[in-house]
Amino acid sequence: MEKQIKKIQNVLTRKKISHYEIYLEYSQGTSIEVENFKVEAYDKKESIGFGLRIARKNHIGFSYGTDFSDAAIARTIADALQGVHYTSANPNLGWPDQKYSYSPVKNFDATLIKRSREEKIDLLC
Repeated sequence: MEKQIKKIQNVLTRKKISHYEIYLEYSQGTSIEVENFKVEAYDKKESIGFGLRIARKNHIGFSYGTDFSDAAIARTIADALQGVHYTSANPNLGWPDQKYSYSPVKNFDATLIKRSREEKIDLLC
């Protein structure tokens, strides 16, 4: 995920955009549907996307994307810049002076990753 953030930051730097915020979202999950002790469906999903807030002259623009290709990142930045023109000016708009580092949120049972598909199904039945 660090690679995707750096890629977005590089494009923002090349476009001389200095006031921005990147929000990266990554999720993965497994869904098992059981009926009468029989597995009806088993599904694994993974998704990644990013939100981008850009500030210009006390205006804010926002855009969201799920494609990390160069063209898609450029389009997402262009959409956020376009949004700047449609928001009201906020003279109190600002960014924190200090950079913060947050730990990744882990809200799943890590032992499930090590279990086979059959073991996961057995836990439910």
